[in-house]
Amino acid sequence: MGRNNLLDFSGKFKAHATNTILVEIEGEEVWLPKSVVGDFDDAEPGDTIDLVIPEWLAEDRGLI
Repeated sequence: MGRNNLLDFSGKFKAHATNTILVEIEGEEVWLPKSVVGDFDDAEPGDTIDLVIPEWLAEDRGLI
């Protein structure tokens, strides 16, 4: 896999801040930048959301 590949994840939305969202993916809570994964301001805590995350970011956050 190249570092520019996109990976699909499903996670539980926890919270958002100005530029980031907090998501629980596979039991791990991770902050992800909205500029990369998208704006989920309409999501409510506990909602399941689908994310497309670049491989480099998934590696950086310990998801893979």
